[in-house]
Amino acid sequence: MPLPSPSAWRTPWSRLRRFLGPTSSKDRTGREPRVESLEERAVPATFTLADGVGAQQEFVRNVSAVVTYEHDVSGDGVAELAWFFDDGLTGGTPMIEPFEYGPAGSKPIVGDWDGDGVETIGAVYSGMDLDGDGVAGLAFFLRNSNTPGAPDIAPFEYGSADWAAMVGDWDGDGIDTIAVVERGVDFSGNGNLTLGWYVRNEIGPGAPDITPFEYGCADGNAVVGDWDGDGRDSIGVVTFNADINRDGLYGLGWQLRNSVSGGVPDIGPFEFGRRSFTEVVGDWNGDGIDGIGGVSTDGTWFLRNTLSTGEAELPTFNYGDGPAIPLVDTVDVVIPSAPDITAIVEDTGISDSDGITNDPTPIVIGVADPGSPVQLLLDETFLAETVADANGDWSIDLGNSPIADGTYTLTAQASPLILDAFPRSAVFPITIDTVAPDAPAINGIADDDGDSGFDGITTDQTLIIFGNTELDTRVEVLLDGVLLGLAQVDEAGTWSFDNTALALEPDDYLLSARAIDLAGNVSAESQPFAVTVVDPTPVPPPPAPPVVPPVVPPSPPVVPPSPPVVPPSPPVVPPSPPTLPTPLIEDYLVDTGFDPGDRVTSDTSGELTGIAEPGATVEIFFDGFSQGTTIADTGGFWTFDSFSILPEGDHIFTAQQSNTLGTSAMSPDFIVKFDTTMPVVESFTRFNPLSEDTTVNTLVFRAAFSETVIGVDPSLFVVTGTTATVVNVVEVIGSDGMIYELTVTGGDLATVDGIVGIDLANISLVLDVAGNPLDLTEPTLDETYDHQFTISIGA
Repeated sequence: MPLPSPSAWRTPWSRLRRFLGPTSSKDRTGREPRVESLEERAVPATFTLADGVGAQQEFVRNVSAVVTYEHDVSGDGVAELAWFFDDGLTGGTPMIEPFEYGPAGSKPIVGDWDGDGVETIGAVYSGMDLDGDGVAGLAFFLRNSNTPGAPDIAPFEYGSADWAAMVGDWDGDGIDTIAVVERGVDFSGNGNLTLGWYVRNEIGPGAPDITPFEYGCADGNAVVGDWDGDGRDSIGVVTFNADINRDGLYGLGWQLRNSVSGGVPDIGPFEFGRRSFTEVVGDWNGDGIDGIGGVSTDGTWFLRNTLSTGEAELPTFNYGDGPAIPLVDTVDVVIPSAPDITAIVEDTGISDSDGITNDPTPIVIGVADPGSPVQLLLDETFLAETVADANGDWSIDLGNSPIADGTYTLTAQASPLILDAFPRSAVFPITIDTVAPDAPAINGIADDDGDSGFDGITTDQTLIIFGNTELDTRVEVLLDGVLLGLAQVDEAGTWSFDNTALALEPDDYLLSARAIDLAGNVSAESQPFAVTVVDPTPVPPPPAPPVVPPVVPPSPPVVPPSPPVVPPSPPVVPPSPPTLPTPLIEDYLVDTGFDPGDRVTSDTSGELTGIAEPGATVEIFFDGFSQGTTIADTGGFWTFDSFSILPEGDHIFTAQQSNTLGTSAMSPDFIVKFDTTMPVVESFTRFNPLSEDTTVNTLVFRAAFSETVIGVDPSLFVVTGTTATVVNVVEVIGSDGMIYELTVTGGDLATVDGIVGIDLANISLVLDVAGNPLDLTEPTLDETYDHQFTISIGA
């Protein structure tokens, strides 16, 4: 990619250290003036990422970079070396703001000059006499930070002006030092001109610390790399008109050594890259072994991990063009651990942790590494991002991004800024449901003992109310607008509510119901169902007044009729105060086993859920002893999980609610059986034939279990003494799942002469009613057959 104007970058300087440490880089080639190719010293650790797994990991990786010769980035009117760093091996936007360091005409180098684990920059100027001996050489200007400024190490001179400067950690001490390479030497006097290497283990002028040696043809370019992953740099040479493949196409020829000495190549020669390419070296995949590459004149990078002829193994990309010098630098990336999604708020409905809600704009909360970025995905589609706080907590409010109704998966990921690696959380299922269910129907009462049987007129004061509604809902039942309780809905959509604990006085009433789905959406009320409770005691008629015969006295006086007798008015009885209905215990979570509604479980520290008046205090009792209280939410839902480990056996939970109206009666008993005992096979017995000595081609055993189990199949059993197998397993009728018949046949059963028996396999999917797995201990009673061969079957 062409380099844009420096004003296009506004990345803060503080990011420089993040991406340029704490490893080291070196000058890797000697061609003038085209390239100084840089690469890291330390052997980096490999890494693996997996969704939802792992703590922070640290990984060293190379990035591409370019340096231009005469570029006035600072705008001071003076053109110097300008440094541009990519955001990875991708050709992306520079990750730090470009800066200047080194006079125009000098060449860039990078190394860990002070051994602090951080690579920093340098420049080498050809043709400067720093030591005053009248001979111009290579002048080195090195800084211990990746910023513009004056050299931190006193400039020094080493090597002749026309030699190439190199950088490497030759002795593995963690400090990068220098070397120079001279073209056209003949140390051996054999008439062949080669490259002469002068290597120092100190930063500064002086004599070579390693005896000068020859390696590489005079027209080749010197390169440096860790070719075998031992943590020490060694040498190599690249030629530009090689046809090692004998295909008539000339390219870059590579000859590499695994030591800092002359000799024959340890790797190669091999061909990779066109002859017009600029060679680069780097650890592209972080395995501690340097790979190779070539950069075309238009800035296209071709990289290969394997030190051999072949195609580019990384995707090609474009970064830099024209006279820009391609470099390879290293980065140290901290891969954060996978974040975690812990909840959504509000998680409405029956459970506050099932991910089913009627809130289309929930707040998603979770934990991650403190300060790490977190991205939130909905079915692999980016939703939003945030940064975990100092405690590692994070939240994303989707108030501006409502989610349409449906079922989805939420995933949180933390993405490093360079690696294409995204540690992910486990998926968090979420269902958005904002649609209220249809109103339920009340179909009748029991007992409706009036004339019609369905007119709602009854003398029964303790009613059972029933009806139908949508699946996956619960039904609130109301009497004259006051909540009676909650009814469960079966798989056919029918429901019934037992109100026999509350005797109704003779009167007229209106029953109604409303459905609540899993997301907490509440339906409209049902059509009212009129109920008339008639007093079952007959009222006798009043007695007839006595008949008084008239008295006719002689000449009776006229007597005016007596005024009628008006009975006194009945006393006015004030209406009874409203009563508080009993709360309802709905479920025990988690109901393990193969029937999630049988209230038989192996979970002895679970959670009760139920329904009460909104805001009421609900007290929970276990076998008559109070366990504590909880508060019903605005929808009337409550949960209670403050139990210690509950004992095995059948136990009774009850609940009682209270508010300003008073205290309700105790709820109906909610019985739960706790069973943590693993089932066992108590015996294997012969069933058919009953004789021990026999010759048949089919045997039948019976396996007796200590309790009712499911999942019994042929894979549970191993037949001994024969190659026959268990081919069929059936439950014995009337055994309540405790006895199973095993049919053994096949193999050499009809001809075997010996003992045939049954053992348990070492793996089982058998469970008891509470969900406890089968104990694979062999039974103490284990009958076998002494199968003596007497005649061939079918003979």
